[in-house]
Amino acid sequence: MAPNLGAVTDEVHLPVARVAVDSGLAHLDRPFDYAVPGAMAEAAQPGVRVRVRFAGRLVDGWVLERADATEHTGALASLHGVVSAEPVLSPEIAVLARAIADRCAGSLPDVLRLALPPRHARVEAEPPPEPGRTPARPSRAAGSAIPRDPPSSPRWSRGVPPGRSGRRCPARPGRPSWPWRCRPAPPAAGAPSWSCRTPVTSTGSPPP
Repeated sequence: MAPNLGAVTDEVHLPVARVAVDSGLAHLDRPFDYAVPGAMAEAAQPGVRVRVRFAGRLVDGWVLERADATEHTGALASLHGVVSAEPVLSPEIAVLARAIADRCAGSLPDVLRLALPPRHARVEAEPPPEPGRTPARPSRAAGSAIPRDPPSSPRWSRGVPPGRSGRRCPARPGRPSWPWRCRPAPPAAGAPSWSCRTPVTSTGSPPP
């Protein structure tokens, strides 16, 4: 059936927006059709957040799809506004949210409120990244890098070959055998033994 656009007279391609309305009423958990004004024809795409008038008050909603016809026999109310032209609801997430709501006896808007990230106007105002460009990895702050061969740190093992990172073994209070058990292998002749916080001689032996 051709939509009755009421006061909206602009010629719009796919003039009907099917909206999941966040009404807070579980028994009205179904999409509602709204007319798309000409000024919102480009922005009101599937997946964007919108504001609509529902039961005499303005509420949030998500555009599920655009259509050229509606089954509603009366005049369609028009969208009140587009909150953001950034699509946040993909078709896959919409289908998944609907399945979760049906399985858990919830409503679609309840699931979408948890599934979709909150809006950040500052981030939306930033230009989108170039296609195929990998963001640069953040660099470590000065002094935050872990040293590869700390010569004097008591937290690191001794006798590690140059260029090899040591093995860090936390001490256990009341367990003097713990540093000995941190040794992965007997030390080579003339090389210092492994230690973990507590020095251990190369001739030491594990306590019984």
